[in-house]
Amino acid sequence: MATSNMEASGNELDSLVMDGKAQTLPRRNYIVKLGLVVVAVVTVLATTMWAATYGKRVKAPTELISKSIIPGYCTIMRTACNAVFSEAVDNEADCQLLTAEANFACEAPWGRDLGRDPLAYACAADMTGTIEAACTKAVKAGQSFGTAQCDDAVGCGCKNGSVADGGKCTDGQDTCCENGAACGRYDNSGHEYQCCNNYALESGQAWCQNGGGGACSDGNDDNCASDEVCGRYNNQDNQYQCCSQYQEVDGVAWCANSEGAPCSDGEDSNCLQPMACGVWADSTSGYACCSDYTTPDGAATCSSVGATTTA
Repeated sequence: MATSNMEASGNELDSLVMDGKAQTLPRRNYIVKLGLVVVAVVTVLATTMWAATYGKRVKAPTELISKSIIPGYCTIMRTACNAVFSEAVDNEADCQLLTAEANFACEAPWGRDLGRDPLAYACAADMTGTIEAACTKAVKAGQSFGTAQCDDAVGCGCKNGSVADGGKCTDGQDTCCENGAACGRYDNSGHEYQCCNNYALESGQAWCQNGGGGACSDGNDDNCASDEVCGRYNNQDNQYQCCSQYQEVDGVAWCANSEGAPCSDGEDSNCLQPMACGVWADSTSGYACCSDYTTPDGAATCSSVGATTTA
């Protein structure tokens, strides 16, 4: 029975292997084997990269560090920093990002694929490498680590004259801000700054200062103009505004309005004592400060506001 060329070639290879002879394979078979080797190597590399990216914590290869000059790198890093460190951390455990957190922060806003996009991969690697190390170092030194510190860790902090009024800036660096504005503090965190045209120096530190009715932070009077206090005004204990007329209630400053002025949420503390913040339909807030009121169902309702009286 005749033997095919393919079978003959196979038998010839088997004979060579079994005999252990060092003979030269035909050129065709050499090319086939070389191709198989290349495929195997590529498969191993791809598997290794996938495992490094998705199977465990991403670590930054040396060649991916110091990339702030690469177009698009700082844009993606600032977005990721803001997503992860919008609330500053002050303990080492919060500095240790999981791979999933880093991947999501670097992929989601841009629709990027970590396995295909070098910028997304570099971002995730730096989040769990360079940035994690900088965060750990900061909290060990007793400092908090937030968005600005994250930007700075990878060389993506604000550039000269690049931040508009109200925008975030870095560590009191006035050169970040446009048109000669100051990079001032505005809350009690000690690490958050923004560019502002209205500011004052308090104990050598620039503070952004707002006028009457402007929002302020944490009850800190430094965030208001010199003749204003940062007082509460509604039933949300984390919301404040600057005001010149106020009173202290249980040790807390409250913006206190006069007779007939709108007040918030039925909060009597938002009116000068002994007035009540009563329901008043003609007020922009639905409530007004009044001395003449009744309390049906336990809630104050203004009977009159100044010269105006209910029917």
